[in-house]
Amino acid sequence: MKKLTVVLTLSLTIAFSGMAMAGTWDSKCIGCHKDGNAMKAPTKDQMLAKHKSADEFVKAAMASKSAMMKASQKEDILKEAAKDLYKK
Repeated sequence: MKKLTVVLTLSLTIAFSGMAMAGTWDSKCIGCHKDGNAMKAPTKDQMLAKHKSADEFVKAAMASKSAMMKASQKEDILKEAAKDLYKK
């Protein structure tokens, strides 16, 4: 029983630490901007091809007229997502 408790504790610790490391893109944006999504939101690859820099990405996202983007049009969130997308 003690081994089971230790294994379970370690497994949960590893699982939750991985979730804590998820960036803004993975936690807030990927839900709509993923391949095969019927919402017609551009995918990560499509946005990277269209917007050549993080600043261009943020500017375009702030200017979006999409009703789906209204909740995400906060410059700090978009800058964090851009860091995730454009990190080298």
